[in-house]
Amino acid sequence: MNKILLVIKREYLSRVQKKSFIVMTILGPILMAALFIVPVYLSQISDETKKIDILDETGWFINKFENSDRFHFDYVYDDLETAKTNISVKKFVGCDLQ
Repeated sequence: MNKILLVIKREYLSRVQKKSFIVMTILGPILMAALFIVPVYLSQISDETKKIDILDETGWFINKFENSDRFHFDYVYDDLETAKTNISVKKFVGCDLQ
């Protein structure tokens, strides 16, 4: 049993004394945090106001959306086919025509 402990101790010390182990011990958590923080930060730095048109043929959602400094909601009172043809003229943030 004593020989196994000696081998484990020697292997552990040989790994810990390498420069790559010390560097990755410090840089590893920083890189992992950057993988989560950078995309969130990049998605929030947009200063432009996004224009979103709402086509609600049922009338349930009229005046339910409030404009803010990031989003401007416009209500479209056309039918679906007319709204689809107008999409190519306007710039939309989100569009799903399925």
